Amino acid sequence: QYMLPIHNGTFDLAFHNWDEPFERVSEVANQVGVSVLLPQIGEPVYLSMLREPSPWWRAVDTSGEPVNSAAELFGESTWL
Repeated sequence: QYMLPIHNGTFDLAFHNWDEPFERVSEVANQVGVSVLLPQIGEPVYLSMLREPSPWWRAVDTSGEPVNSAAELFGESTWL
């Protein structure tokens, strides 16, 4: 079984930090023994090549400085 949360971290509509849903769903999935897929924003998910998630959101710079590209923000994708 896999869980794939959607739309988390993409809209600033709540009072919690943008990355809190990633932390919460990771914790709950671990508690109930479900694998969770947490791709980087915009990263494709291929069901034939599933991998364990890494906490990429912890490395995101939230200082407000602009970035030039998704690759600069998230690094090179391991899928391509």
